[in-house]
Amino acid sequence: MIIPKGLMEEDMKKLDFVNWDRFSVNEENGTVDLYGWIPRKDTHEDFVLLIYTSKHNTWDTKFSTSSKEKTKEIFKALRCDEQHSNCKRVENVFAIKNCIHLSNE
Repeated sequence: MIIPKGLMEEDMKKLDFVNWDRFSVNEENGTVDLYGWIPRKDTHEDFVLLIYTSKHNTWDTKFSTSSKEKTKEIFKALRCDEQHSNCKRVENVFAIKNCIHLSNE
């Protein structure tokens, strides 16, 4: 599968407040997931996930983010489906040791 490199670069440049990190390709589903982080004033980060799906020689773009502040800005820049995730803390729900624990939350 050929990734939509030009489209992805264009989207990453539009969202210049995001620090892009990784991407994964799922050839079976025809999707490419692009992951990034939005720095916050409290030293934590919000995630951004762009999902590219191949459909009949075109690419459909969707996104998800944990950032309430940047959701509308991302939606306007990408002109795609909007989705804000009301994130839950793993440490508050699951009894596991391998999770991030925040002392101030």
